[in-house]
Amino acid sequence: TLSYTLSLHDALPIFSGLWDAVVPLLVKGARIGSFFIGNIRSTTSIPTSVLRIADELQMDKSDIEKAYNEISYMSESQFVGTVKLFKLFVNEIAERVYLNKKLHDTINNIRVLNSTLHHKEEKLRLTLNAIGDGVIITDAEAKIIDLNPASERMSGWNKADAIGRYVFDVFDLQGVETGFDRDGYIRNVLVDGKVHFIESNVILMSKQGICHYVADSAAPIRNNNDEIVGVVIVFSDVSKKYVAEKALRESERSKAVLIENIPGIAYRCAMDTNWSMQYVSEGCVELTGYTPHDFVNGDINYNDLILPEYRAHLWQQWQKVVAEKSFLREEYRIRTKNNKLNYRDWE
Repeated sequence: TLSYTLSLHDALPIFSGLWDAVVPLLVKGARIGSFFIGNIRSTTSIPTSVLRIADELQMDKSDIEKAYNEISYMSESQFVGTVKLFKLFVNEIAERVYLNKKLHDTINNIRVLNSTLHHKEEKLRLTLNAIGDGVIITDAEAKIIDLNPASERMSGWNKADAIGRYVFDVFDLQGVETGFDRDGYIRNVLVDGKVHFIESNVILMSKQGICHYVADSAAPIRNNNDEIVGVVIVFSDVSKKYVAEKALRESERSKAVLIENIPGIAYRCAMDTNWSMQYVSEGCVELTGYTPHDFVNGDINYNDLILPEYRAHLWQQWQKVVAEKSFLREEYRIRTKNNKLNYRDWE
């Protein structure tokens, strides 16, 4: 919109014969300010109203004429055309200034976002490096995009060499037993989107040929659209636990062999009036006619085999032995599954 006025009114004789105009400053159709244009002569000669005022004020007309002639002259059409051109020029500049400011604000916002992202990535990196377990992150093609120092230490690969490689080129999992499908392990995560676990019988073979027994889990990584874009693998070295469990199993096996060859019955029971069995050796079959499962499962209580006249005495004796942490040896009679009466020593 162009607004201009021609000040040729006798009410303002001091401004008679002068043009002035108001040019609105528009950005995106909104007025954000105005430019004022004025002091342009609309006549070639001094208006009589101006000369009349000069006479009334007893001013030198030559001075008035000189000052008036120094003001630029434009016809109405020239003035209107100039104002319109100025309007276009001013608003183009305003639009560019506005766009430049928007660009500057956008750049600042991007800088702030980049700074925030950098701090979050740094925090994630520090957290990842501080985790004692191995952590490997892959893309959707199972190629490594990141791993932490614990992974480097156990795999024998440094991060720079591992990035971009197929995960099992670095994370060399091998089954203790045959039939372990490591490729299928990761493939299943990428296909079904579920967390998968490997808890035993898996070895991580390092680049230098060092074996680590590991417990492992793999979980999908999803983007904001719930699409699977990678896998995170977390694994821990359970070599000490594996060795300890193996030694325990061997010890238990040895004790079982020893117990099974002891004459009579070897057992472990609760301190209750039923003598509830927790473990019974195979010797119980020959001596009682009942299997270890019969006793441990509660199908028969050992106290039911002891003849009634011995039960109270044996209970009292065991109470005394336990309190004194001493040794007991008693002879008593039991009734077997075949209804035979046998003498037994309890020690």
